[in-house]
Amino acid sequence: MMQLRSLWARVRGVWRADEIGKEIDEEMAFHIEMRTEENIKAGMSAEQARRDALARFGHRRRIKEEGYEVRGGRWMETLWQDIRYGARMLRKHPGFSLMAALTLALGIGANTAIFSIVNGVLLRPLPYPEPERLERVFQQNSSMNRFGISVADFQALEKEYPKIGSVAAFTQRAVTLTGGERPEQIQATFATAEFFKTLGVMPASGRTFLPGEDRTGGNRVAVISHGFWQRRLAADPKTIGQQLTLDGISYTVVGIMPQGFVSPEGAAPDLWPILQLETPKRRGPFTLRIVTRRNAGVSEQQGREELQRIAREVFQQWASSFPDRNATYVSMPLKQALVGDIGTTLLVLFGAVGCVLLLASVNVANLLLARATTRQQEIAIRAALGASRLRLVRQLLTESLLLAILGGVVGLLLAVWGVDLLLALSPGNIPRLDQVKVDGWVMGFAALGTIFSCLVFGLVPALYSVNPDLGEPLKGGGRGSAEVPGRRRLRDLLVVTEFALALPLLVGAGLMINSFLRLQQVKPGFDPNHLLTVRVPLPVQKYPEAEQAVSFHKELLQRIQTMPGVQSAGISSNLPLDNIMDTNNFNLEIRPTPPGKSEDVAEFMSVSPEYFRTLGIPLLKGRYLSEQDKEESPPVMVISQAMAQRYFPNEDPIGMRLKTGGCTECPWTTIVGVVGDVKDRGLSDENAPAMYAPFVQEPYNIRMMSLVVRTDGEPTSMVAAVRREVNGINPDLALANVKTVEQLVSESLGQSRYRGVLLGIFAIVALILAAVGIYGVIAYAVNQRTHEIGIRIALGAQKRDILKLVVWQGMILSMIGVAVGVGASLALTRFLSSLLYGVSSTDPLTFGGVVLLLIGVALLACSIPARRATKVDPMVALRAE
Repeated sequence: MMQLRSLWARVRGVWRADEIGKEIDEEMAFHIEMRTEENIKAGMSAEQARRDALARFGHRRRIKEEGYEVRGGRWMETLWQDIRYGARMLRKHPGFSLMAALTLALGIGANTAIFSIVNGVLLRPLPYPEPERLERVFQQNSSMNRFGISVADFQALEKEYPKIGSVAAFTQRAVTLTGGERPEQIQATFATAEFFKTLGVMPASGRTFLPGEDRTGGNRVAVISHGFWQRRLAADPKTIGQQLTLDGISYTVVGIMPQGFVSPEGAAPDLWPILQLETPKRRGPFTLRIVTRRNAGVSEQQGREELQRIAREVFQQWASSFPDRNATYVSMPLKQALVGDIGTTLLVLFGAVGCVLLLASVNVANLLLARATTRQQEIAIRAALGASRLRLVRQLLTESLLLAILGGVVGLLLAVWGVDLLLALSPGNIPRLDQVKVDGWVMGFAALGTIFSCLVFGLVPALYSVNPDLGEPLKGGGRGSAEVPGRRRLRDLLVVTEFALALPLLVGAGLMINSFLRLQQVKPGFDPNHLLTVRVPLPVQKYPEAEQAVSFHKELLQRIQTMPGVQSAGISSNLPLDNIMDTNNFNLEIRPTPPGKSEDVAEFMSVSPEYFRTLGIPLLKGRYLSEQDKEESPPVMVISQAMAQRYFPNEDPIGMRLKTGGCTECPWTTIVGVVGDVKDRGLSDENAPAMYAPFVQEPYNIRMMSLVVRTDGEPTSMVAAVRREVNGINPDLALANVKTVEQLVSESLGQSRYRGVLLGIFAIVALILAAVGIYGVIAYAVNQRTHEIGIRIALGAQKRDILKLVVWQGMILSMIGVAVGVGASLALTRFLSSLLYGVSSTDPLTFGGVVLLLIGVALLACSIPARRATKVDPMVALRAE
């Protein structure tokens, strides 16, 4: 507290110096007069009495009869002088100040904008109490494949895991909300009773689920989000207790969650209905998502050991339907499971903009060094008048700090705009984008960036600018006077650093763009043009039997196929490129799975016969599915080329038989055709084995089928007509996920495009900064050597000689920087390997192209001042000296 009071007194002393000085003068004068009178009364002469009084008070308080000085306030006063003088110098050179401030603003703004994304997605803690104890649990087989949890697995976890924590299951899907003007598709997360307790979040109003409500016969209840409460229910305070009809089932609203609450997978659904589970008769399907919270004091290792113990018991109980003895449960922190691979992308971008900030700082440092040469006489005169080296360095550093603050303020404004731009460009599959904002942490980062840039571009030039040798500057040397060798070497080093920093950015951008272009050329395995996709969810309440849902889709296909403007239509349980594919295990008749081993797994889809022709998937062998493949017909299947090559490498798969889903009692399914591979999970993924079954024989996921329509014209123009046909069968149904297949293709390229565009922007900025840096150094060198160049021309040097002299000086620095940058790039680009497709992280063509580009830009930047040097008039140059 005393230190704060002292600091406040010093600051106050600077602002009220005149007033305080007057008060001290009066106070000290009073004490001096009083002491003088006392001395005279004691027998001293008037002169001795005055001298004694001044000695007592003047020595202790540094009081002179002519004035005063406040002890301890001197440094504050000189700092204020430095700030005012620095501001005057910046105003005196507006062009320099503007260029330096904008350069810094660009670097600080880009860094702050990217940091806001990194902070929101990676650094900001999850919005739950003690999120470090939350984990996602998956099942992992002996092939190291991870997938969901079955009801049987969850009920075992629910029984045993509470010894060390709590566990909940949830699943996300769209539901149809009825009761309004028209049916509406909304997003719902169905969850078990312990869901909210496990996450540790209480409702803003009402309650969450009660034990037992997640069992068959329990209360049908739902908790709604704050946004849904405001948007759909007009923030009605009497919402608790109201009924909502979801997929034809009535749910009672029992609670409203606080604003900003999201599910463990980062989604913000409209509501959370209770997930009611029946006691399973078999193990599977594996569709549940599991979240756990360890009790305080339970380590991650203890949690893993408990999961493995439970897994052994469950797998032993269900060994007949899941014989894999090496399968187990695995867990990972909830944030890691949520963020996934996007963390690598964001860290790469953050490193890239860090290089941009460093480049900007180095560029400004070069500008300050060049400007310092023109101030040599000023600095020398101030030093000759008594200013210490520390005092001069502080003055120059204060000017740099003012520049940094100006650049930081402008950079923060650019960051606010940049965050909006980054969010607009970002693909929709980046999690936690709702957490991205320019808050106190982001502003603090901007402040750190400002301080960092000030230290980088301000301190070293300030130290080199204060030349201890005052003789040469005071002689009045002009432009042609020799420059301090250390300062020249520092400028050259800064130029080399700029090129060394720019090259890894350019190489990274080149690799990303090359990867994106190669990804665009990948054949998806179908024709995406003129295709419309629509999901038609069917409520289980109105379609309780699979046969009813099959009849609905048959009628819908008949209606759609007869619509004007429709070439063909089909349905499928999954869509290509949506990255959410279902899989199924299978057992081949000719090569049965050995006991104790897990069965092989392939992608599995239920489709209509016209699905292949609608998408344009080619038939390679055998036949497509047909209308003759009815419910009562022998089960048949079409497989992909990848599955045929992997499991029937030297055999004809047509006529081969297999069983799926671990069902030993089921009849054998016969393979009747082989079709081309489809990039179901993404363009960058390898072709995976796939199985296609008639939806009438395998009505898998029959209530969540997707309709695919090939149109003559613009696909979106058919949406209204498709909606009419759907409502013509059932007016309570709503369409979901209405997209064109071209949109699916574009979305699958989203992250690759995002990385390429942003790295490309940063690389262009780096290239410009490097070009400006080399141009500034060469232009300054030409200015300094005007006298020398004039003499060379007077002695007969040709223009090409002068051109070669100047350009060669810049190109040497550029090539040294490029050489250093190549080495740095080879070390750094290996971190990009996981983000690249079809191109090596050391691709020689990319490296060679970037090196040639950077050298070409350097040559162009050097040639401009070089051409100016060839036009120097010898007489004018010599007279000027």
